Amino acid sequence: MGTRATVARTRDEEELIIPNSVLVQSTVTNHTLGDTLYRIRTKVGVAYGSDMERVFEVLLDAGRSVADRVPDKEPIILLLEFGDSSVVFEVSVWATDPWAARVTRSNLNMAIWRHLKDVGITIAFPQLDVHFDAEEFAKSRVARPEQPE
Repeated sequence: MGTRATVARTRDEEELIIPNSVLVQSTVTNHTLGDTLYRIRTKVGVAYGSDMERVFEVLLDAGRSVADRVPDKEPIILLLEFGDSSVVFEVSVWATDPWAARVTRSNLNMAIWRHLKDVGITIAFPQLDVHFDAEEFAKSRVARPEQPE
């Protein structure tokens, strides 16, 4: 801390000049003060027809396969919610280099993608099913005369 301000560097290599009054009055997150251990989290949604126990196992294997995680801390897999288009899981691993957090998260996402793909589990995406009532459709065609082309 300087006399009036503190210079902090972000993980994106940006330097921030922060007035000390802000630091004293606010909560500050420091990823490297006590130790460098921190958690990387990512979410993934799978199709509702998936075997959820198998999904859990595959996500655990994917988390374990990330090279830059802390090997003696097991990944944590949580079923977060039953979404509109998918069952949403969170996968988290522990790492020690906060400066490489984005790379570690990318590696985790790629591991999840590969592991799910290898066993045929679908990563869900938003979908909307539209059902037509044939009888109502026919009525609307009769009520409206054909338009000349």
